[in-house]
Amino acid sequence: MTESEAMKGNLERMGMTATETTGGQPAAAFQTEDFENWRNGPPASRWKHLRRELWHLLAWLHPVKRRQRTLWLTQDGVAFFRKLGIGAGDTVVDFGCGAGNYSVPAARAVGASGLVVAVDGNARALSRTMRSAGAGGLVNLRPGRRLSEVASCLDGRMCKAVLLFDMLHFMDAEGRQRIYRAFRDLLQPDGLLCVHPKHVRGDKPSWHFSRLSVDDVVSEIEAAGFRLKERKTGDMWHGHGTTQGVLLVFERTI
Repeated sequence: MTESEAMKGNLERMGMTATETTGGQPAAAFQTEDFENWRNGPPASRWKHLRRELWHLLAWLHPVKRRQRTLWLTQDGVAFFRKLGIGAGDTVVDFGCGAGNYSVPAARAVGASGLVVAVDGNARALSRTMRSAGAGGLVNLRPGRRLSEVASCLDGRMCKAVLLFDMLHFMDAEGRQRIYRAFRDLLQPDGLLCVHPKHVRGDKPSWHFSRLSVDDVVSEIEAAGFRLKERKTGDMWHGHGTTQGVLLVFERTI
């Protein structure tokens, strides 16, 4: 099994096509499909895969990295959302939540009267998100495995914010437009579509963003019925620590 085939399996679990993805951060250690990918792939691919997974595992176990993540989940990440205007009683969807590096602080920011829906096709990553929430005493975070489950998880609520962080580059243009339209319908009138575009030109370009700039991403989202409200550069969580990143904040057009 190649890495692309493993990705395809994850996308199918989300109810999406092979040109779409769940995004988010990878789980810390091997999953069953990770092992099959390693065992059946060519030698160069196996070594690359093993090296990447060992790096993730060591990063998760490193005491300094663990303290940094705890600080992000409990304080810095919460401050990140409050600066966006997200607070008590709000509803947030983190699509492609990975290990919950944004879902968990978002759940703290919205409080007991709010709701966060964390969506990811990777069962291990989603389980890690829910364990982090449980360890923090958070009961306002609901898991979902696919796009079609989001509306039922919301249970009639409209979203204050939808997060599309470091995942759009896996999707082709048609798939991205479908995601934009779906979440536009779930946003409240003053709701925000928040996008952290990674792997565009000048930022380790890959997959469907390899020829796109951040401005190109802005243009395609605006074409889907949004208007860029704010473009920020600041500390964001990526991989296993904070780094300077671009955050695009959109609002719905009337």
